[in-house]
Amino acid sequence: MSGLTESIETRRNDAISMLRGLLLVGGWLAATTGWGQVAKNAPAGGNGLVGEYYAGSGFNRKVLVRTDPQVDFSWDGYTLPAPGVTPNSFSVRWTGKVYAPVSGPYKFTAVVDDGIRIWVDGKLAMDEWHYRKQKLSGQSVTLQAGKFYDLKIEYYNARNGGYVQLNWNLVNEAGKSPAFENAPQQKVSGQFLYNGPPSKAMPLPTTKPVSATKPKPAPPVVVPKVAIKAKQVASQPARPRTPAVSSVPVSPSVSSATTQSVVTPASPPAVKPIAFAQSDYQLLPSSYEALNEWAATLRRDTTAKLTITGHTDHVGDPRLNQLLSENRAKVVRYYFVRQGIAEHRLTIAGLGGAQPLASNETEAGRAQNRRVELSLKP
Repeated sequence: MSGLTESIETRRNDAISMLRGLLLVGGWLAATTGWGQVAKNAPAGGNGLVGEYYAGSGFNRKVLVRTDPQVDFSWDGYTLPAPGVTPNSFSVRWTGKVYAPVSGPYKFTAVVDDGIRIWVDGKLAMDEWHYRKQKLSGQSVTLQAGKFYDLKIEYYNARNGGYVQLNWNLVNEAGKSPAFENAPQQKVSGQFLYNGPPSKAMPLPTTKPVSATKPKPAPPVVVPKVAIKAKQVASQPARPRTPAVSSVPVSPSVSSATTQSVVTPASPPAVKPIAFAQSDYQLLPSSYEALNEWAATLRRDTTAKLTITGHTDHVGDPRLNQLLSENRAKVVRYYFVRQGIAEHRLTIAGLGGAQPLASNETEAGRAQNRRVELSLKP
């Protein structure tokens, strides 16, 4: 573990962000954008897993049972993991069900300090009962969309603080790499975790469609008629007649070389924030409207190119913030690719915390700085 005086948030940057930042980025945007269409009858949201907290690293004495919305924790060695649970040596067993939003083989992974075991549908998907392991990868498990599967997770912390985060991703049939190119591991959202039957079935939130408005037809170009006096015509020598050719009306001020159709340059949509949570690069639902407007703009003007720039606040190691800012830009780029925008039209960059919009002295200012900015390239 690093120094005990670090804050929880800084530890998340130093541990979780580093490991997640080194993961490939892209395909699991399907979890936040496509699942609402693939699993239309999915439950509205999970009710979490049952967490049994024990004193000691070997489930020595049960102290507390509670419901945890998801498995994503970081403990600094001082804060109690749960009331009555000693932070230096404890263990937890989470049980419940996981809902599969799409069909296919899933790989469960974890960012953890210290040991973890995972069972899915009664099958051991991960067995890493070791001290101070960190990024862990388990076996792939095939799940069917719309079904619930038994889930059991066991975790222990042996000394000082610790952290645990449960991730998953679709893998290809060979089980060797993500099904989507450049796909990262995605945190298992609480909307897919249950400790009992869902209270109501209803669609997951979907992205708000943006209707493309048809451009109004341009008014016809009027060619002014020029009166020619008879005596002027008579004074000109006769010219040989040429075959009649259908003509296109052209304004006198426009050269014939410019008569072919011209794409109207795109104008950027109104500025709306593409914001992110602390130490995270998952898209927030509040960003979908702005992203969809940008995607519609890029579809209307097929020559337009976009620069996507990721930013962070100043919390944590600047090197890790640089990685985090790049990952935020990659996630947005992949969103546009999923919307049908060619990747070669999208340029990404990460600036870390070098260009804050607001002061980093307040949480409100830091929230503004955790962002992605979009701009049309000249």
